[in-house]
Amino acid sequence: MGIKLGAKAENLLRLKNEFGFKVPEFEAVPFSELIENFDDFGIKLETTIDKFLSGESDLRQTESKVAKILGTLAVDQKALLANFEKLNRHGWKKVSFRTSAALEDGLEHSFAGQYESYLDQDFTIENFESHILKTFESLVAPKVLNYAKQKGFHNFVIAGSVIVQEMFFGKASGVLFTENGSAKIQIAYSQSWRNTVVEGEDAKELLIERNKIASSGLDWQFIELCKKSLELEYALETPVDVEWAFDNKELVFLQFRPITQRVLEHTFEWDSTNISENYPGLTLPLTYSLIRQFYAGVYLAFFKKLGATTTDIEDKRPIADNMLGYLNGRVYYRISNWYQAVKLIPGRFNQEFFEGMLNPVKKRGKAERAQLDLKSTFALIRFLKLLLGSERASRRFSNLIAKKIAFYDAIDFSFINASAILESSKRARAEILNDWATTILNDIRLMVFHGLMQRFYLKNENPNDYLTMIQGLTDKASIRPLEALSELGQVISKAMEIEGVDSPMKLQGTAQWLKVKSEASTYISKFGARTPGELKLENIRISDELETILTMALKAAESGISSLPAIEKRVEIWPDGLPRVLRPLIRSVAKNTRQAIDWRERFRFNRAQTFNLSRKAFDAIGQILEIEGIIDNRRDIYWLTDNEVDELVNAHSPVLSGKEIVSLRKSKFANYENLNQGLAVSGSGKIAAVNLTNTESIEDGKGLGGNGVAPGLVTAEAIVVREFDPNLDVRGKVLVVHYIDPGWTLLFTQAAAIVAERGNALSHAAIIAREIGIPAVVAAIRATTEISTGQIITVNGTTGTITHESL
Repeated sequence: MGIKLGAKAENLLRLKNEFGFKVPEFEAVPFSELIENFDDFGIKLETTIDKFLSGESDLRQTESKVAKILGTLAVDQKALLANFEKLNRHGWKKVSFRTSAALEDGLEHSFAGQYESYLDQDFTIENFESHILKTFESLVAPKVLNYAKQKGFHNFVIAGSVIVQEMFFGKASGVLFTENGSAKIQIAYSQSWRNTVVEGEDAKELLIERNKIASSGLDWQFIELCKKSLELEYALETPVDVEWAFDNKELVFLQFRPITQRVLEHTFEWDSTNISENYPGLTLPLTYSLIRQFYAGVYLAFFKKLGATTTDIEDKRPIADNMLGYLNGRVYYRISNWYQAVKLIPGRFNQEFFEGMLNPVKKRGKAERAQLDLKSTFALIRFLKLLLGSERASRRFSNLIAKKIAFYDAIDFSFINASAILESSKRARAEILNDWATTILNDIRLMVFHGLMQRFYLKNENPNDYLTMIQGLTDKASIRPLEALSELGQVISKAMEIEGVDSPMKLQGTAQWLKVKSEASTYISKFGARTPGELKLENIRISDELETILTMALKAAESGISSLPAIEKRVEIWPDGLPRVLRPLIRSVAKNTRQAIDWRERFRFNRAQTFNLSRKAFDAIGQILEIEGIIDNRRDIYWLTDNEVDELVNAHSPVLSGKEIVSLRKSKFANYENLNQGLAVSGSGKIAAVNLTNTESIEDGKGLGGNGVAPGLVTAEAIVVREFDPNLDVRGKVLVVHYIDPGWTLLFTQAAAIVAERGNALSHAAIIAREIGIPAVVAAIRATTEISTGQIITVNGTTGTITHESL
């Protein structure tokens, strides 16, 4: 019977009779009863098509022969009349005529979308006859033959039926897949009775966790659809594809088939535009393993702060655990997870604000607005309450974190065994991470208020006019290390003058040396964590070299670095067309933006201090591992992951040696060094990272230039710097760099202006430049390749334009 009626008809019967699901009334009439001389036609067609499947004839030849055979096709008039009278008793006005084929909807081959259906047809004898012929011809359509050949068929089967089914005019229809390859139910649907999803048109999409169907908050029809579809899957012992429709009263099933195409390939997108400011170039495994823990722990704590339950937090763990990516030794944000995280924050414009703050290479623009139900309303109220209390929470956290950092920094690891050092380091990270969610709240505060400022000024002739309103911070946390370095330089300069020497190190053995050394120790104690690459554990701190610190301090003093004086009366530029009555609102938003920037800069330094604690611990453990012969050099510890260090120290490693792993990774990373890997990349495949493709940014065609982030106009000699060098003399020059991490700002004490290929208005470099009053342009693509050291260039930190003379 299955071959006679075809799989589609058989499955409809199963839905109705075996599973008891609601199916619109239908009848399936076998072609063998309706087509004159069916057996002869079947043999001729099968013989012709089998030659095509075996390669004896091509598709064009086969089409021609099939068309010739079909040219004499006719409906048995007696059978037509008998079946029409039988079906007409149902009283159907509108019906669909659907092809049911013997070959379709199998466990290995579905033939999905290959056979024709004709919807919303009048049920007349003329229509019935014409659609018998159309559906039969559909059995041997060229696309069906091609599909069969692609799937390796050798013996074609002509069998099946025409399904005549009463039309169901629902308010929604679509397709459900009980497995989409990501352990989720996927529903694609349209708000129409016509299943445009199957026809390839745009559709809305839902992804539902299997164990969260009842609590998904979806309409009852979707919940029932999911439950019943899973019943089919359990009974068939394979995932299924279900076509359905519903109205306000009932859900109906139109078709189901086993899913034959496993969706094992997937795509991830990564972006390093923002995070490369802290992790440029190659980053070693130990650092990455820690920052992955850091991001996961912090964002889970933040979700908890937003009011998420323990169950909710566990559901969000996959997002938090994969906020980052580690691709050929480089650190990226897995940007899709960041967009998912942004959706969890209540608010209408968060995605837009997020992009304005992070500036990813590939932007998604405005997100679809979610409906504000009771649950999301309460979440929004809680979020706004947290946002309003952010200033107070930041102040409390700052005091707490300072005490914890001081406590753990005072531990002398030279008196502690390796296991205890590791445990102490873990405890420090756990305690600090437990409270770090406050900094994320401040970041969200900054994202929201900075985003509002951008929106307010969007129509100005220069949209960056808003930067004047957020310049002039009060806390000055961002430039205190620079000021302290300059003050240390003044002490050194005076001491050199007194002693009559021409370099800081010649002060050794003089009466002034103890004072200079004491002042340098004070600086290192307070600000030694501020160093280039300060968040890479493997980087040696410049503060470890006393001569380097003294030399840089002297240069800082000679440059006379200081922040701009406190702004008594701010120069205010208002959004074009803004009514005066709204000016207090702009001032309030600007103030909140400045406060959030202040805290963000302080927390950046706290983060550097926290990482410095981990660096001290791993330096000490590395020394012990070297002594015990487990690694060749104490700094080789940074080629291991945090978990691998734990296994070696606490005797969980299958092999009590890290030498082989370190050697292999050094060899691999030597190759990574020369890879041309973009700021943003995507990967597709069964393992997405195997096949990486650079995501090209869309350039504006305006030539050399970028985003002006610190106002001012400077014409000076350029110096292109690709690696931080404390001995560089950049005094009075325009510093042109690929990237700038916070530690690089120690060179700002000498520069006349800054040009960077990466960054945005909230980058550390941009904030520092505004506060010390030097022009800065960021996101200046190709700056380090199009500008050469020695060229005279003009930098406009307001408009972002850069002009240069030829050498």
